[in-house]
Amino acid sequence: MYSQQDSVLCTREQPEWDSNLGPVRSKPGASVSSATEPLQQKRHYVQTLFEILIPAIACVVLIVVRGLVDADVYDEPTTWKPLEINTVRHMMPELNPNITPPITFMLAYSPQSPLTERIMRRAVDQILEPIEIAGFDNAQRMEDFFRLNYSLAGVEFPETYRTLDTLPNNVTVSLRFPGEMRTLQDDFTAFWANWATELMFPSFQIAGARERERDDAGYPANYYNESFIAVQSAVSRAIILERDPSFALPDIYLNRFPYPPYYSDPLLTGFENLLPLIVVIAFFYTAINTVKYITVEKEKQLKEAMKIMGLPSWLHWTAWFVKCLLLLIVSISLIVVLLCVNMTTNTDLSIFEYAEWTVVWFYLFVFSITTICFCFMVSTFFSKANIAAGIAGLLWFILIVPYNIAFSNYDDMTVGAKLAICLFSNSAMSFGFMLMMRHEGTATGLQWSNLFEPVSVDDDFSVGDTMIMLLVDAALYLAIALYVEKVFPGDFGIAEPWYFLYTKKFWCKESQKKEEPVATLDFNTENTFNIEREPDNKYAGIRIRKL
Repeated sequence: MYSQQDSVLCTREQPEWDSNLGPVRSKPGASVSSATEPLQQKRHYVQTLFEILIPAIACVVLIVVRGLVDADVYDEPTTWKPLEINTVRHMMPELNPNITPPITFMLAYSPQSPLTERIMRRAVDQILEPIEIAGFDNAQRMEDFFRLNYSLAGVEFPETYRTLDTLPNNVTVSLRFPGEMRTLQDDFTAFWANWATELMFPSFQIAGARERERDDAGYPANYYNESFIAVQSAVSRAIILERDPSFALPDIYLNRFPYPPYYSDPLLTGFENLLPLIVVIAFFYTAINTVKYITVEKEKQLKEAMKIMGLPSWLHWTAWFVKCLLLLIVSISLIVVLLCVNMTTNTDLSIFEYAEWTVVWFYLFVFSITTICFCFMVSTFFSKANIAAGIAGLLWFILIVPYNIAFSNYDDMTVGAKLAICLFSNSAMSFGFMLMMRHEGTATGLQWSNLFEPVSVDDDFSVGDTMIMLLVDAALYLAIALYVEKVFPGDFGIAEPWYFLYTKKFWCKESQKKEEPVATLDFNTENTFNIEREPDNKYAGIRIRKL
């Protein structure tokens, strides 16, 4: 309010008077404002509707893809034939012509001694096909020979066995095979396939029987086709006979356990990378519009006007946060319905068939908080709404680039590297949904009980870890936004020094001088006929004196 003193004179303009209608306003701006308000409100409703529905519409793409791919349902238990383990015929050229160059059926061993030679001769006798043996003085020479000759395998005994005549109670032996698979039929996987000894389970576990059509379970591992089982069994039986030649060894077969009825969903591996991208696209429109509208306030000086009227900065950000969060809550609720409820007619499966829907909703809720804080951060760097919206859209997709780069190397990454990538909020969200799909592959789904548990024992990262990183990102983005707002307030604000966090003024508020009420001030009361009476017990915001 204003307080007038001495030469300051306030007068009121008298409205025109109509004897029938009373006071009549003649300002043209009032009629224009009255005409445009319904249109602005209508546009506001349409904009709000788009912000709510576009995330859900983007997820409809997943529903369409889900409806195009049917899961294979197996109503009966799956059983397999037993396999002989005392044969290597599946590696012979006439049965497997794709092995190039052909394998030399020879077992190399080290060190060469009468004891190790007897064991190796007993071992090759346990295999149906004829196999030669070749002894070497030490493991290095055997390895050099192995590199130049495509032998079946190598058997490495400890160097101390060179001088032994009988086996000790605890026998140690190592089987040496090539690092690459030699019997894979698929040319695509044969290029990179190896034994995958660093993993106990596949990176992406699919519910159901692995390699259902193969009695040996196939790749990964492929221990039967590569003759690892045959060599291991032959050497083990030879060691037993070396200790007791009269021992009657039983015939042993390899047979897979029967698998109960299940369904096989080939779409899960595709959703592992598609779902995060769809979520990023779903929130893209909301992100750029939030940044745009926050920056519009700065561009049109509305924010500074509200500050002049006494609106504190924290209340301004809180109002925006609540407004954006309420809209996003509606959007994520629609998304959860689309993801967790079957919406297709040709299949009984949903995107998240096993996951607890409340966990998925809460995860999207946390991601919504981080998204809002990201919008706050971007808006503080710009004073023009259109520029801010364009840069926000670009940054929105840049935030998922680290995930796309690390996706193929996820299993080889350390926890520290994964946490560092999660500092980019969209990458953290992408890791979370990737792990959710892997939980779906185990036919367990994401539950509150396994939120902080890795999908397999080979992994060291969980969905809960990504959720914590999303909260860290939100706090980081919000801190940057509040700091930049103080240091770079725009064209109309008053900038704080960059070190304002370290000043006494920031941490210790100065006591303000108590103002006197307006009515108690000493005003010149002459010629006050046209001056409005000062209110009682009110404090003036602006005073003009001695003009």
